Amino acid sequence: MKPGQYFILCLDFSSIDHASNTVDLKLKENIATSLEDFYDTYAMYLDGGASVHSGKINVGNPATSLSNCVKLVRQALAKGNKRLADIKGVRMDCSLAYFASLIN
Repeated sequence: MKPGQYFILCLDFSSIDHASNTVDLKLKENIATSLEDFYDTYAMYLDGGASVHSGKINVGNPATSLSNCVKLVRQALAKGNKRLADIKGVRMDCSLAYFASLIN
């Protein structure tokens, strides 16, 4: 993989307290916030940022939100924008610190 081939969706769950009784909600909110950041980061390629694409984020259903994100990027790539000629899609960068804390 060469740099610049993918839009990167960063997920960092390290700040979530896994001992909390609201961990499920916190994970979902974290994914939603990460998607907002993604939309704002790549706004110039996606015809708008989080304010435009917030309707594609469903806090209650992260799988749908992630699918909507990938679909939006595919639609942007299909338009043939020369600035996106080397982009292949979306890659997720996930902090494993949260999951490692669950094992310990």
